[in-house]
Amino acid sequence: MDRTNISILLSTALLGVLLYVVRQFGNTGLEAVTPPARDAMPRAAAAGSTRVVATQETMASALPIVDGPATLGALLDSLGLDADAAINATRQWYEARGFFGANPLLGINPDSSVRDYYGSLDEATLEVMSRDNDMGATHELAARTRLTDAFGALELFQRAAEQGSVNALLQMASLQETLADVRPEDFAPDRDYARKLSRVGGRDTENNLRYQAFVSAVTAMRDGGEPVTDDSLLEWVSDLAGRNPAERVRMGCNQSFGDFIALGSTRRAAGFAPINTTPPPVFMAGTDTAARLPCQNTLNPIVSTLELEACLSTQVLDGSGALRLLYVCTSN
Repeated sequence: MDRTNISILLSTALLGVLLYVVRQFGNTGLEAVTPPARDAMPRAAAAGSTRVVATQETMASALPIVDGPATLGALLDSLGLDADAAINATRQWYEARGFFGANPLLGINPDSSVRDYYGSLDEATLEVMSRDNDMGATHELAARTRLTDAFGALELFQRAAEQGSVNALLQMASLQETLADVRPEDFAPDRDYARKLSRVGGRDTENNLRYQAFVSAVTAMRDGGEPVTDDSLLEWVSDLAGRNPAERVRMGCNQSFGDFIALGSTRRAAGFAPINTTPPPVFMAGTDTAARLPCQNTLNPIVSTLELEACLSTQVLDGSGALRLLYVCTSN
């Protein structure tokens, strides 16, 4: 199933027939978008040639280092692009998907982030803004609530996800994993808390919440695609998968596809874009991201809904010296 079919599905899917849709179309998969192929090893020189054969070491030393807005801007300038415009548009792309905090690569400091602005508002104002579909306000309310009312925070993160936030799905997964370590019997005197914990976790609270955390995180991968699927997320989801039985992992992969479709349907009904199709102007991704994705051997593997065909990708080194692919998608 290609991106056009997903868009059609999201346009026409009704929650009442969601499971039918998943059963009918979920096992066809999607054609994954992969970066341009590159030689894994340097080519050998022809016999008698005086050409210097590049080694992995000399290849790496020749690669540009991209470790912040200055080096990123210099590389974009060398490509003839408006670096400031591209970086600002990239910031807006991530903010539109709920990533409001600091981002060193884009030059966003903690005290200059959008999160700092929302943090300055009182709760009454945030409530009004959240009900008016301000995703940032919803995120701030959830962040303030998670330590005092984890269950209320889950509901707020769900609302933020329905308003278009990818990050809200990751925050839900983090909170669900935290709640998995809580035992209802530990809160026997607080019957209301025990009841709420059982409501979200069911009878087998620990295992169910770890399963839910895996589902939420994989749904975020489907929703955000390559620009949000960094090493730390891949490692975390791999750990979550390892803490669930193999059969539950397969179930979670299929459920995450259904949740992704349902989320898109809810967003469309509320007037939001159902899925992410336009990538940010610039972003970095791992060279082996596709090979590390979960759910590869299931009925519903994770595939990209982003239109990366027109993007250019080049190898760079990040601040730690790790090899990365820098995508430049300014034609989108």
